[in-house]
Amino acid sequence: FHPREVLENWIVCNGMHCIDLLRFFGGDVLEIAVDAVRGGLSKPSQFNALIRFEGGATGHYISNWTAPGRWSVVLYGDGRRVTLEPLEEGTIWDVGEAERSIEPDTADVTHKPGFHAQDRFFIDCVKSGTLPDYPASNLADSLKTMQLIEQIVRGDRHVKPMRAVDREG
Repeated sequence: FHPREVLENWIVCNGMHCIDLLRFFGGDVLEIAVDAVRGGLSKPSQFNALIRFEGGATGHYISNWTAPGRWSVVLYGDGRRVTLEPLEEGTIWDVGEAERSIEPDTADVTHKPGFHAQDRFFIDCVKSGTLPDYPASNLADSLKTMQLIEQIVRGDRHVKPMRAVDREG
């Protein structure tokens, strides 16, 4: 449904939201290994990136812009799984407990998900004359996400050597 030029840059137009979420959950990137495939377009449209974060977590970004699909994020931790699908709702499942729902905010049900709270936060900052702070992103943080997107699009095989991480303790 989109022009070829838009599809060839879709990761920047739309895919950046999940990549930004990866950085939100994982932190700064330590190393990355990427397989990027053109899939019929002049630029890559299929991505498989394994990302190791400075805090020791590992993330996996999988995307194929030429296939139907839907947004999802799955977080795995010791004894816990959190699934967001779509991103505005999901479930939490702890070992030995029943799965619980994550319900969307009332404003997200009434308006476009996420935008009402973002707009309100921005307007309040303008009214009070304060600079947005966390959870808002600043230019330096946004640049890190943009650099990660560039690495994924280039299909960087190894930005730094992948190595085993001792996770005992």
